[in-house]
Amino acid sequence: MEKNLSELLSYFEAPSYVISLVGIALYLIRILNPITLFSSNVVEKKLFSKERLFFVAVCKYFAYGLYFGILFMCISISFNNSFGWTYNEVRNGVSLIFIALIIMFSLIANETQNTENVLFKARSNKIIKLLVFLLYLIASFTFYINSTLLIFFSEYETSRGQIFALLILFLICAAIPFISRPVIKFINGSTKKVVYITDENNNDWFILHPINKEIVLLGDNSDPKRCEKTMFKKIEDIYNEPITLKIEDN
Repeated sequence: MEKNLSELLSYFEAPSYVISLVGIALYLIRILNPITLFSSNVVEKKLFSKERLFFVAVCKYFAYGLYFGILFMCISISFNNSFGWTYNEVRNGVSLIFIALIIMFSLIANETQNTENVLFKARSNKIIKLLVFLLYLIASFTFYINSTLLIFFSEYETSRGQIFALLILFLICAAIPFISRPVIKFINGSTKKVVYITDENNNDWFILHPINKEIVLLGDNSDPKRCEKTMFKKIEDIYNEPITLKIEDN
């Protein structure tokens, strides 16, 4: 199929790099089966290899970067035209400091287990959670709009410099879901789907991740870091076990 398509593109005098890119894309589609990969349910993904999981994660972050990049470019253009907003170094620095402080606060509060601690109590206070969310939202939008104004409206000597700047914007936008996790967890808006099997002694064993194509790692906790017991099991043996899906707080 790749050969026939290459010959067809050559017939229409397509550039050699276009033919190469199309060939690579078709090769990846053939070996990765992207439709099956992205339409798989949670149970199937738990049995994916680390390489396939990494590929899915990369595709997700690419989509995030593209989505948020376009979003903030549209907002920054609108703000520039409507309100005359331009890049402001002080505003950018202050918003970045607020983002860092809120993330650090959320990380420390999420790890606090002492019920008498002020940070632990803050996690159940709706006003504090709302305040943290609003501050983070305002600081994030300010930082990303300001950064987009700097990158998008700057003058570049070469097209290579402009492409590099847009790549930087894409990378920082792709990081939004990752850096926002502690804040989302703090406001109790984060859940995860876990799968487990139950052995003959009614003990639940959570499927953590495959070790290789034949062996999967199981643990007595859905979080690998908190497991007190782990064991290895052949993937083919799991096919004969009832698998339970559960949604729990992350």
